[in-house]
Amino acid sequence: MLRLAQSAVASVVIGSMSVILAISFAALVYTGPLSIHLGSGIMLTLLGSILMALVGSLFCSYRGYVCGPQDITAILISGAGVAIATHLGPSAENTLPTVVAFLVVTSFVTGVVLFAAGVFKIGSMVRFMPYPVVAGFLAATGYLLLMGAFSVLFRESVTFYNIAELVMAAPLHLWLPWIGGGLIVLLLTRRYSGDLVIPLSICLSVVLFYLVVFLLEIPVGDARMSGLMLGPFDEVSLASEFSFAQLDHVDWSRIFEQSPTILAIAGLAILGSMLHTTGFSATFALGSDVERDLRGHGLANIAASSAGGLPGFMILGETILARRMGLAGILPAVAAAAGFGLVLSFGTSILSYLPAGLFALIISYLGFDLIWTWLWKSRSRLSALEHLTVGLIVLVAAAFSFLTALGIGILAAVTIFIYSYSNTEIVRMRSTVASRRSRVERSDEASALLSETGDKAVILELSGFVFFGTADRLVDHAMAELADPGDAEYLVLDFARVSGIDASAVASLQTIADKSAQYRATLVLARLSENLRNPLRSLLATHDAIVVAESLDSAIRDIEDKLLLEKQFSDPNKGKSLKEVVAELKSDFQAEDRIIRDIKLSAGEVLLESGARSTELYVLEEGRLRAEIENSGGNRVRVAEFRPYALIGEIAFYAGSPRTAWVVAEHDSRLVRIDLDRIRESKKHSVVEFHRVAARSLARRVLRMTQLNRDAEL
Repeated sequence: MLRLAQSAVASVVIGSMSVILAISFAALVYTGPLSIHLGSGIMLTLLGSILMALVGSLFCSYRGYVCGPQDITAILISGAGVAIATHLGPSAENTLPTVVAFLVVTSFVTGVVLFAAGVFKIGSMVRFMPYPVVAGFLAATGYLLLMGAFSVLFRESVTFYNIAELVMAAPLHLWLPWIGGGLIVLLLTRRYSGDLVIPLSICLSVVLFYLVVFLLEIPVGDARMSGLMLGPFDEVSLASEFSFAQLDHVDWSRIFEQSPTILAIAGLAILGSMLHTTGFSATFALGSDVERDLRGHGLANIAASSAGGLPGFMILGETILARRMGLAGILPAVAAAAGFGLVLSFGTSILSYLPAGLFALIISYLGFDLIWTWLWKSRSRLSALEHLTVGLIVLVAAAFSFLTALGIGILAAVTIFIYSYSNTEIVRMRSTVASRRSRVERSDEASALLSETGDKAVILELSGFVFFGTADRLVDHAMAELADPGDAEYLVLDFARVSGIDASAVASLQTIADKSAQYRATLVLARLSENLRNPLRSLLATHDAIVVAESLDSAIRDIEDKLLLEKQFSDPNKGKSLKEVVAELKSDFQAEDRIIRDIKLSAGEVLLESGARSTELYVLEEGRLRAEIENSGGNRVRVAEFRPYALIGEIAFYAGSPRTAWVVAEHDSRLVRIDLDRIRESKKHSVVEFHRVAARSLARRVLRMTQLNRDAEL
């Protein structure tokens, strides 16, 4: 029973608010020279609103949406309607049919555009809306609702510029109890959870109002005339003086002249729909399907157009209130539609028994709730600059207009993003070939040489978007590596994690290339995606100092090859080389069958299989091998390459684990197979030396990985 009473109170409130808004927008459209047609205008608006509320609730992602006409679109329609009436004459036979036809076309086009935006997933753009802008939009909506509450009480438009004057001139009893009541309801909802708080507060407010009127012996008529109650409404005939058969008299040329206005209304409807649905989901931390909501709003507008209704979309304040009051499912839309139907049946006089302050209380509560949540409470989730953006949006909305505030808010958010992003480190990691190696497994002597000379090849791994805010930082890093002739012979820029570049980045790369050429250093650009190559085509075609590598591994491999060709091999540890140790092993065990033996492989022949048991290892003497592993798709991909006098299979052998990869001959190759299981207990010097060489090779790998982790700050 209590739940039924709660739903009844909530339905009356939602229905009444919906009717008041719809009639207000109808009066805004049918104004000036069109005011003589206000009765027909209200009727058509209410009929269209019934269809919009029900269809919108059925097809949007959240059934509890209350869809209806909107102020921002009504303002544009009003200007176009007045222009049509002024040109044709207010009393002309074709004036009202032309205006109604204009509304039919406008609502229909708006519906089609909204539906198409949902089909083509235009709503996905709202995901790129900065969070401070959404917060500012909701806080500004709260401010506008608060001004709307004062407007209900003072019976005139209240703005940032006249509120102080109106509040000072009006008696306190007219506004303070109701606005203060809205603040009290906010405090109660924050203190007590549950759906009954708001309905009980509304019922208590109505009871207290009529109790005061009774105790002060104020007649209802006097209360209405003094502004304490809704009304008095101008009694307009809701019996239609308009018939759709009159559309034969439409002046279509006047409607065509308003094409820019129609398109502007459709565009504003898309923006408003996305902002309102996103704002609602943000308020209640709900997931939202913006594309489905656009399609639902589109169908709602198409339905409203069949009755000559005004275009619109979800009404944020009423939808929030309906959820706060516990109305679930389609009930909010049914309550709104029922309110429209009752007024169509009995006229506007049935609203005049409700206290005007009651709606001011409800609207002010919504305003206070949004301001408190998104202007005050959000400061804990936002940086100082982001929170300042929220306040800026509210101030601009108050002083100028909502759209201006939204534009300035987006501009401020973008500026903050650029400033913050410019301070991020464009160079994700710096390393050198001394520690960062290719997948090529080389001899111990070659590895030692690369450890000595690899610092001449610097690798800068980049990340993010390289634009005017970060391009200078990239130049600074590169100039530091090329500070003096001979500091770096190779500078590798890895673009694997770069999402895009702008013209400033291209100019910065030109500067780096010029500096590299001046110091006779080679600039290597690795892993350039197609979208990065396009803006760099001119630079790549004209600058000889730039080398493009398909992968970072291939870039490092080519640099290793060049460093090894330029320098003499030297072993800093003065120990025997692997080649010398293998020769000793052959000499010591040549009489023992199959312990040490030569193997020849043809190109494509498999040496080792993944998962096989490790009982021996190999030394490549001539040719080239590759290691392959199986990826998630079941395909084998290359992960390493072996050059002469590289050890093969030593990790699996010493770890006692199965083989982790296939090893395949890339060219005709010759190897030495060493069965260490059979000479494990041997004390011969050659075996000891072999283990020492293998340990040295493994130790160097560990040292390189340690240095690489330090470079990566891991």
